[in-house]
Amino acid sequence: MLRILMLAVIALAMPELSWADQSPDGLIAGTTFKTGTPLQKYGALASIRAIPIDKRDPSVLIALLDELNHLDHQRQEQRAAMVAGTPVAPPEDEGDYLFSVLELVVEYKDPRIIRPLLPFITTGNKVIDAIAGFGELSVADVAAVAALDDLSIPRIANLDRVSSALVTLRRILDHQQEHPVSEATRRRIARVAGQRLTGVQDGVVVGRAAELGVKTGDSALIQKIRRLASDDAAVREFGVVDPGLVREVESRAATALREYDQR
Repeated sequence: MLRILMLAVIALAMPELSWADQSPDGLIAGTTFKTGTPLQKYGALASIRAIPIDKRDPSVLIALLDELNHLDHQRQEQRAAMVAGTPVAPPEDEGDYLFSVLELVVEYKDPRIIRPLLPFITTGNKVIDAIAGFGELSVADVAAVAALDDLSIPRIANLDRVSSALVTLRRILDHQQEHPVSEATRRRIARVAGQRLTGVQDGVVVGRAAELGVKTGDSALIQKIRRLASDDAAVREFGVVDPGLVREVESRAATALREYDQR
C-alpha cells in the first residue's frame, strides 16, 4: 500500500521528461540511492523504469547493483542484531522497495547481476528465473549456496536459501535447449543433489534435492530416489519424522520420476 501511495505522489510530482532529458545523472541524481529520502529513491526507480532497457546508460545497472548490495548489507545487520538480542525494526516499506529494485535488475541479461541477486534467491520466481537464465555461468555460485549451510542466519532462512538454490539448479537443467550446460557441470549439479540426499536433512530440502537428482539423469541418484518415492523408512533415514513432510518428499520424488520415465 505504501508503495502505491509513493508511486502515485511521484507520478504527480515528476514532470514528463523526453528521452534526451533522462540522462543517468538525471535518473539517479548521482547519489540518490546513497543519500536520498525514500521518496527520492522511489522517484529514481520510477524514472529508470520509464526508459527501455536498451536505452539506459551502463551506469544505471552499476547503481542498481550497488543498491542491492547495500540492501543485502542492511539485512545482514538486522540478522546480526537479532542474534545479539537487539533487533532493529526494518523500514516500513523495506519489502516494497527491495522488490522494486529487484524488478529492474532482473530485466538485465548481464551476468554481473548473478552474484548480487543470490542473497535474494528466496524472494521468488523472478529472481530464480533470472539467475537460471544464465545457465552454465550461474551454476558455480548457485551450487555453492545449495551445498553449504549458512550458520549465521536462522534455520528457517537457511532452509529457504538452500531449497531455492536447488530449485534454481533444477530450472537450469530444465532449459537445456536454450542454455545447455557441459557434462562436467551436470556432474557437479548431481554431486550437490547427492550431498543433500545424504545424512540428516530437512524434509523440504530432501524433496527439492530429489527433484533435482532426477533431472541430472544420474543413475545412482535415481535408484535412491525411487526408494524415497515408495518407502517411508527411506525418508525417515534423513531424520524426517513429520508425517506430512514424509508424504511431501514421497510425492515430489514420485512426480519427478514419473516425468522422467515418460520422456
